Amino acid sequence: MNSFAQRLGMERRTYKRSPLSIPGRYQINEKSSQTMPMTVSNIGAEGLCFLAAASLKSGQNVTVYLPLKDREEIVLQMSVVWSWKVSGSEEYQSGLKIIDSGREDGQRFIRFYCEAALFSLDTEKKQADENYS
Repeated sequence: MNSFAQRLGMERRTYKRSPLSIPGRYQINEKSSQTMPMTVSNIGAEGLCFLAAASLKSGQNVTVYLPLKDREEIVLQMSVVWSWKVSGSEEYQSGLKIIDSGREDGQRFIRFYCEAALFSLDTEKKQADENYS
């Protein structure tokens, strides 16, 4: 990836982000027990990015629920790093960092991330193979 931030030497991510599109839910911790729908657009070992109908504030704590197979889900306590309105859309994109997860959910998230990263690498390889065919 050759983003503007990377060109300026400002890229702060330690781990590669893997693109994916999965539905989930989030809850604004200090407001209510109501959850709101979102769609994860990419995931990294320390956080994720999602699209939702509402803007979030930097530093805000959020609980994120990610679905797994067999009706299980991962529950993560996260902090909003950034959030902005997507141009030409009614949605907002938000980047969040994990601040706490239970031991079991933390391990399941790492497995989830590894599977997403492997899928992403496999997809990139297939596309590269198709381009050279």
